[in-house]
Amino acid sequence: MAGRQLCVDGKEHRATTPAGQRHALVRTVSVWVANAQLRFGQTQIGAKTNEKTAIPALLDALDVAGSIVTIDAIACQPSIVG
Repeated sequence: MAGRQLCVDGKEHRATTPAGQRHALVRTVSVWVANAQLRFGQTQIGAKTNEKTAIPALLDALDVAGSIVTIDAIACQPSIVG
């Protein structure tokens, strides 16, 4: 995917939040290829974790070398940026 813009974002899926709980049951992190307008990769976020651990695992599984990767502020972690 060299030379492509890859947009990484996490989502909590609607209608999956149990009554009285703060977070949805289904949460995912996706990589969107802006130039091709398609999803390049996606993973579900585990129940006892968050985007901070799911993003590096997803990026490691994909070939992002030479691409421009954009992520929101939650990714400002040494394990992700470094």
